Amino acid sequence: MSGKRIENRKRRHRLRVIISVLAVCFTVLNVTLFGVSLSLINKATRASKDAENQEDRGLADSDGGSKSETLEPEEASATDSDPSAKDSTLVSRNNTGNVSGTLDFNFSLVESTGEIETETETETETETETETETETEPETTEYALSYQDDPRYSVIEKYSPLAIVTSADGYLHIRFQPSTSAAEIGRALNGTAFTVLDVQGDWLHISSNGYTGYVAKKYCTTGEEAELLAMKNCFGTVSAKEGSVPVYASPSLKASVIGSVETDSDYSLVDLLGDWAIFTLPDGQQGFADAALLIQDYSLPSPSFFYSHPELLSKALEITEFAKQYLGGRYVFGAETLGVAVDCSGFVLRVYEHFGINLPRNSASQSRSGTKVSSIQEAMPGDLLFYHGFINGAWTKGVGHVAIYLGDGMMIHACSAERGIVIDKYNYYEQPLAIRRVITE
Repeated sequence: MSGKRIENRKRRHRLRVIISVLAVCFTVLNVTLFGVSLSLINKATRASKDAENQEDRGLADSDGGSKSETLEPEEASATDSDPSAKDSTLVSRNNTGNVSGTLDFNFSLVESTGEIETETETETETETETETETETEPETTEYALSYQDDPRYSVIEKYSPLAIVTSADGYLHIRFQPSTSAAEIGRALNGTAFTVLDVQGDWLHISSNGYTGYVAKKYCTTGEEAELLAMKNCFGTVSAKEGSVPVYASPSLKASVIGSVETDSDYSLVDLLGDWAIFTLPDGQQGFADAALLIQDYSLPSPSFFYSHPELLSKALEITEFAKQYLGGRYVFGAETLGVAVDCSGFVLRVYEHFGINLPRNSASQSRSGTKVSSIQEAMPGDLLFYHGFINGAWTKGVGHVAIYLGDGMMIHACSAERGIVIDKYNYYEQPLAIRRVITE
């Protein structure tokens, strides 16, 4: 009995081992099957989401909808490099009434992929734009897609073709000829407007208020960008078209009347608010009047020329150019014959005499002619610069030498027997003792 009992125990033990092994295998199988099922579920979920996203993108592309603010890398690259994509972005901004940057108002509605929209889509986009503008139209006048309808467009017509100074230095030299070595005849601050007469290489031949000159093209903005700058930065005035136009304290015919606009008024325009013009009255108050009854006149800053009248500037430049014809001429103390020999004051005497301006014979007397100029920064071409002179081996105590200022810090003078008639820096040996302007009205 004892042997059978032992045998039964062994059988039961083997059976338990087999059952345990089977249980472990079954557990492993269940875990594996669960993992496979979970993976299949995840894949199916991702596929469903991808399909939905693809469908959404297809709908957005087909109806001309705006792009997401966070672009995929390929989309961002296209926007940076593709001009048509930039135009599409600008169209989206315009639909909200917010304009920034340089706009092309005659653009076609193009997607960033460069594919032209169908006529149906364009019509839909136009309807959408109209509805959006109606809903978000600001109270004050903003640039419209057809900006020629903006009253400020009249300022462009004053200067057409227009150029506006946009120099990194904040100002621009105006020169007599298209060369950096030519005489400077005026200056223009950023925002100053010119009419372009001609383009000569890197130079613009410009005019303003009867003056003409040359400016470096690279420091100016032209074309449509200049027109937008002009409309943005111009300043306006208002006057009555006829009779007297009442001015109200607020944009309402029921508001109190605080003044009137006359035909000879010149009130500074502040803004337009619907059908109302807002402007500043002489006492500093802001007034409102019916814009339809007013003349709106818009202007841009003008350049500053060195002489008060174009004819004076023209004469000054003629004098300096005439004087430069004698570069290299002989210097002889006491001489005064152009083309033969001159000294410093004899040279000045005969040059100005050629243009009908009579001066004394010596430099000391010449230094008392005309009107005083305070500093070299205010000196203009054609002004006379006076210095100590070196005569008989000694420096004079007062004025003893004279030169003609050419502009840009340069002067022409009959220097000495060794050098003759030359061009030098205005301060090549000392600062001027005096500066006089003898070209006057």
